[in-house]
Amino acid sequence: MDDNMIRAMVHHAVQQHCAASGVQPNPYLARRVLAAANEKGEGTVKRKLSVGLIIAIVLMLATVTAVAVALLSVRQLVNDYAVPMAQESMGETDYSPEEVSILVQLAQENGIVLSEQALSNIAWAETLGEGYAKDEFIKELASAEFGGEMYTWTLEQQKWYDDALVAMGLFPENQKALPEDPDSAQNLAVSRAVAHLTQHYELSGDITDANQYHVGVQYINGDADGDYPGLYWSIDFQPKTITGGEYWVYLRDDGEILGQAVRPGLSADSNANDIYHAYNKLYSSWWEQSVYQSFIATIRQKQPTNERSYLCLMQTVYPDIPASAISIEEAYAIAAADLGVTNYRVFNHPLIATDTNPVWKLRFYKGDETYSFEIDCITGEIRTKRLLDNAHRSWWMSMVLWEVSDEVDANWVDDRPSFG
Repeated sequence: MDDNMIRAMVHHAVQQHCAASGVQPNPYLARRVLAAANEKGEGTVKRKLSVGLIIAIVLMLATVTAVAVALLSVRQLVNDYAVPMAQESMGETDYSPEEVSILVQLAQENGIVLSEQALSNIAWAETLGEGYAKDEFIKELASAEFGGEMYTWTLEQQKWYDDALVAMGLFPENQKALPEDPDSAQNLAVSRAVAHLTQHYELSGDITDANQYHVGVQYINGDADGDYPGLYWSIDFQPKTITGGEYWVYLRDDGEILGQAVRPGLSADSNANDIYHAYNKLYSSWWEQSVYQSFIATIRQKQPTNERSYLCLMQTVYPDIPASAISIEEAYAIAAADLGVTNYRVFNHPLIATDTNPVWKLRFYKGDETYSFEIDCITGEIRTKRLLDNAHRSWWMSMVLWEVSDEVDANWVDDRPSFG
């Protein structure tokens, strides 16, 4: 079937739908969806969307944009549009850029708010001309309704997401299961996990206190994807404080303990690397300035060491962001203009105090090259610009001034014991 016939069918369907429902037709909807379904510059659909799916999308858009009707829920959008669209390219793990564009528009039309991080990732993929992983996109949609990470979802929500991935052909069988009477079964599994940990470990906090710990629960089909065969529980006690340890317990329905794991919380012996990873675990990769301030305060409480990271960080101050400061986005635009780059991605970075105005310390990726910039937050002046080498890619190099790291590098003596 050629494109002209498809267009004719879509426009006819729109006219018939609008006539029957009394809705004023929007002549741009079919054109917009068809354009998104085609590769740019080509006359034929490279990755075919079914005619029925295109018509369904157009009709839904015609209704949503023309009158105030009941909006689709996340589950309806996924079940009725995202899953069938994924099935059209069964065997491929990514949605095409055109499919992503359609799904993002559907989400927006239905009041589904994707996270800033998700939109940033999608925009970055778009600048590269790349698609987006199907499972990750569905997860982003689900998170808009269910909340953050999947381990915080209910068992029923996890099972629905898992069912969607199976329907999309990404998994051959379900990796999650749903027990009978999920609430009581989950409560029993959690209480058994608490009892086991309390008996065998000196815990760094009250794992039953919702202010200190979040309890993540999964009911896993280990025969499909898991560390143990058959159905079992994975109970994860995640700390809400920087000093708390993290605990996992794996057990059967009958209470048999299959295994456990512990990630200790911070202690007096924790080094700068331990503290950094603990903060990253709690705050992910997007730290606000207040998180940097808390991080450096924690570093200052540890026992002095000869670690280069510690020596650099001890000379670093993260001030409050002045009201007159340019934003991190504006700082990136200055760096982009300097490098002659138009497509780039903004990451979060700290504002660091200097003898004069504070500077934004940022990394800028240009092809295979990585540049480090220190940009005056008041004047926008580029104070420092360096092409990073492998010796200066450590995590703390994005958090300290170049003059500080240069001084430490020049005077540092390796006092670590040698081995043979």
